[in-house]
Amino acid sequence: MLRSLVGSEMCIRDRTEQGVAAREALAYLESFGSDGWKFRKVRQTWLLQNLYDDNLVPEDHFPQGVSRDKTLQQAQEMVKGFEEADEAVEVDAIKQSRAVQIVGALIE
Repeated sequence: MLRSLVGSEMCIRDRTEQGVAAREALAYLESFGSDGWKFRKVRQTWLLQNLYDDNLVPEDHFPQGVSRDKTLQQAQEMVKGFEEADEAVEVDAIKQSRAVQIVGALIE
């Protein structure tokens, strides 16, 4: 009896801790892109480990390529800026080359 009680308590504690971790990770995910957002390795790791579990990361929180889309948008804006730059303005050739490569890779 004592063994099963201890096992039950541990199971409840594990589920409670998992729930807390899930809530914190989802709050972290929701705050992405805001001014107060800060990278948190523990939250990032939890999200990567549980990304495929729809019970832990519901569909409305599932990332739909936000980082990819944001990176593509930034690279496209840089390429456009380089194309529109006045000839008198020196363009950073390395940045321009990388921006073009990123756009090419992410559009595919």
